[in-house]
Amino acid sequence: MAEWEQEALFAKDTAYTWNPEDFDSEEAYRTEMQKRREFEEKWGFSYADTWNLEGELARWLLPRIAYFRENSHGFPLKFARYGEDGHTIINEDEAVRQWDEILKAICDGFHDYIEGDFYEDTPECEARKEKWENAKKLLLAYYEDLWD
Repeated sequence: MAEWEQEALFAKDTAYTWNPEDFDSEEAYRTEMQKRREFEEKWGFSYADTWNLEGELARWLLPRIAYFRENSHGFPLKFARYGEDGHTIINEDEAVRQWDEILKAICDGFHDYIEGDFYEDTPECEARKEKWENAKKLLLAYYEDLWD
């Protein structure tokens, strides 16, 4: 296998690879790689990202939500209950736990979406679908709370 064929085979383009068999020659491969670089310089992403945009968004979002979950310094104030003075939060531990459960459910659902097969007629597949649907609902419901 020629060096350019090895490069094409192992060049990761998000979730996609370029198969050396897709190119007639090294020149064709190099021309395509140049087009890709020019597109990425202009737009800031690979056009291959749009071939499966929902998958790319899930792969982009999951590690960020996971990091946010592990490094969050608070919780949405809608989870807070205040003491008689109206200022002191009396349920901070419970609010932190509740927020962590929501972020975990989002992470779990996105992970299952990325890794899972949703086309089997099995109880496991149905459970993955439910986790995914729940993750999407939670992400939308708490989207504006994703700040620290």
